[in-house]
Amino acid sequence: MPGPRTPKKAPPNINADLQVDDADAADEFLEETEAEKDDYSHVPKRVPTPSTAGLKPPTPSSGGLNVATDSSKRDAQSIRKMSGDLAAAAKAANKQPRVSVSKPDVLSRFCSMLPALSLFGHYGTVVLSTLFFPSAAYVLSCFLTILVFFWVTNMAISSALGVLNMRRETQENWHAKVQSLPAEEVAKVHHIVILPNYMEHEPMLKETLDNLGKSPMANVMQVVLAMECRERGAMEKAGRIIEEKKHLFADVCATFHPAGLPNETAGKSSNSQWAFSETSARCAGRDWDTSLVFVSVADADSMFHPHYFSALAYQGLTMSKDERSWSIWQPPVLLFRNFFAVPSMTRVSSLATLIFELASLSNQKLFTAFAYSSYSITLALGNHPAVDGWDADVIAEDHHMFCKCWFGALWNAADNEQIGSGSLAEIKPKLKLQPIFLPCLGYLVESSEGYMASLHARFKQARRHMQGIVELGYVVLQWIRLSHCVGFFRIPWRTHRSISLLCIKLHILHISSTAQVFSLFFVFFRGLFQTDLVKAVMHPVVSLQESWNGMSFMQRALSAYLGQMSFVMLLTCVTTAACLKDLMEGRYHMHVQDPEDAQASEEELTQCSFGDMTGRRKKPLPRWMLIAVVILVLNDNLINGYPSMAVYAVIPVMLAGWSLLRFKDFEYIVADKPEFKKE
Repeated sequence: MPGPRTPKKAPPNINADLQVDDADAADEFLEETEAEKDDYSHVPKRVPTPSTAGLKPPTPSSGGLNVATDSSKRDAQSIRKMSGDLAAAAKAANKQPRVSVSKPDVLSRFCSMLPALSLFGHYGTVVLSTLFFPSAAYVLSCFLTILVFFWVTNMAISSALGVLNMRRETQENWHAKVQSLPAEEVAKVHHIVILPNYMEHEPMLKETLDNLGKSPMANVMQVVLAMECRERGAMEKAGRIIEEKKHLFADVCATFHPAGLPNETAGKSSNSQWAFSETSARCAGRDWDTSLVFVSVADADSMFHPHYFSALAYQGLTMSKDERSWSIWQPPVLLFRNFFAVPSMTRVSSLATLIFELASLSNQKLFTAFAYSSYSITLALGNHPAVDGWDADVIAEDHHMFCKCWFGALWNAADNEQIGSGSLAEIKPKLKLQPIFLPCLGYLVESSEGYMASLHARFKQARRHMQGIVELGYVVLQWIRLSHCVGFFRIPWRTHRSISLLCIKLHILHISSTAQVFSLFFVFFRGLFQTDLVKAVMHPVVSLQESWNGMSFMQRALSAYLGQMSFVMLLTCVTTAACLKDLMEGRYHMHVQDPEDAQASEEELTQCSFGDMTGRRKKPLPRWMLIAVVILVLNDNLINGYPSMAVYAVIPVMLAGWSLLRFKDFEYIVADKPEFKKE
């Protein structure tokens, strides 16, 4: 969020305790609340009243907000309970974060602008040097290229290790490991899975729940369908899903995030916070060890490995309470469910995501990994006073939540030092991201309207992803606030070093890498305009030889890099092809197969489609098909690598930076998903 949102008038006091005498009074209250909320022009406002919501208050056995299938059975007592829950959730969800770039003070505004200033500073330097100082432009391009080359080389090697880690960990029987632990400790484990969704296909949500139901720990799992009130028919859809899938879990419930709450940005983060607040309130009365209640937030199309929650429980149970209370668990997210159905430029982005995520999880010696898309925390961490759930005023909820928890540990140590229960030596990085190398599958964006529509859908998604550039400003703001509170020179140098590395990684991810692509395009077009095109066409070999001989060392280095046929490129392609091969053969799910798949005959295995990436068992990939996969990946990278970076990275990050400079609120942009049909 680049700037504050100023309400048109004072919001209603939805944090006060409610006294509702009957159903009509509850309806009237909620209708008035809706009428007085801030106006969001970009989203339709539709907050359900009790008379239309069809909600039933939680029972002691469920502990969740269930959707009643027959709204006529509600009574005044149910409405009073539901209204009280709504007020409590609103109060919890609208707590102001300790540090936020959306606050109106000068420092927060400056930090929100800082990433944009750096971005356009880099781009402006490239443009000016290319036009007026060509030699300096080549030096700058070479510097950025060398920086990105070492960055990509590290990712290529680390991602190859990540594929080996996935092969190794998917061979383990994680649930057997959990059962080998003391039964009284295992009995303390509970899972809460929050699925924020908006305008998602109902069959896809049902398949997501079917997949969660395959987990051996589904009997201690509560699934929360985090619905948006601004979606027409959300109540009815949630009711149908719950009625059909409730037998799979300990509990299935639904929460409904109202539109237009003050100090919020519509999106996954605000929806997650609303669902988390309601779920936490319902867990508060239970005698649970909150460090053993694992809260997983996932996209609506996420297909967790069936043993992910067992591995999560095993890792948590084998840690100390303090260690697991300051941990975030992350599976490698593989966006391959519709890999062969999307355009080549869209596939390139999924390959880049694979390499980046596997490398980040496999090698955290220098740069820590960030939470991404689908991840898990403990209820103790989410409810810690220094964290206090998700921030409702951000877009990039995964990276932001990681950074918030990371600094939450530092703020906790600083607060303890101020009250005399700690020391300055304890103000050091404490949060750890724990990898679980059991893949989580997801979809690439895809439109049912054709090739160009799919490309446009990917561009919309890229715009939303690049809005995460503001997290660099958020980290800098946290750093400044902490230094001001404790004293810059009183903070251990190790902590300053770790914060600096966070900033460097975010800068390379959003600014340096895109500036390198931007500079290469400028250098390329400048050289193109100076080339004798007629001679290049008539005598290409002579022209290339003369051009090469006339180049400086830096120009030759840039030309070689543009060719892309390097060891790094080949390694990333082989790594990607190996991962695809394992998915197509069902290797990662070999030990958690459905009974019918595990007992399938050779003839039945032959009939299974290799394009099915959901983990079904298949025969080994034929050699000719493996070669075809390698060629496909190599072709995608060679032909569409740089064009994809330009369209899905350079342009979206410029749009995000421009919004930051204008203090314009980011908007959560929903991208299309493939048309989902399930028989």
